Formats: sequence, structure tokens, C-alpha cells
Amino acid sequence: MEPDAVIGLHQWRPACASLAEAQRKECEYRSQFMTEHDASYDGWLRSAGFSDRMLRIQEATAASDVAVFVVPQLWEEGVDFRVVNADGKYMSREATLDFLKTRYGRKGRG
Repeated sequence: MEPDAVIGLHQWRPACASLAEAQRKECEYRSQFMTEHDASYDGWLRSAGFSDRMLRIQEATAASDVAVFVVPQLWEEGVDFRVVNADGKYMSREATLDFLKTRYGRKGRG
């Protein structure tokens, strides 16, 4: 991800009832699938380094809202990712923090 990218987390609660019948049925099917596979999604997030704290924040954040995490926060939580510049070249943590400080006057957008 780029140094000033963000990741947002929230609950997944589709508003199926407000859709037309054909779309509602598809929405309900997807909702059932996601509910049945919630443990594997949770496992996928955990395998990427998302902490228990981040998953609690996700569950506490309404589907109509987003909990936003900036690169330094993701590092602090142990999320596994790499930062690249606009040319796609890897950036070190130090270079990333310098970039954020120069661009935003602090270490991130959050």
C-alpha cells in the first residue's frame, strides 16, 4: 500500500429488505454465506496480523460507519503489509514516516 493509504473496518450488515425482490434474494444469499464463513474471514484477518483489538473495533463499528487505520497504526497493531512509493518501490518504515511527516506535518492522516 502507499504510505498515506488507509484501511477501513466495519460490521457487515446488508440492508437486504430495502432492495427489489431479485436483488434482495441475492443479498440474502450473500448475507447467509458471509455469516456461515465469518470464522474464516476472521481467520484471514488474523493471519494478516489484525489484532484482537482491531477486530473488536470492527465489530463495534456500525455498517454505516468506518473505523479508519493509517499505516503507522497498522504497524503498531502488527498487520503484515509493505509500503511502496508512487513508482512501486518498497519504502522502509523510516522513509514512510518521513514522507507522512513532510506531507501532513505529522506521522499519518488520522
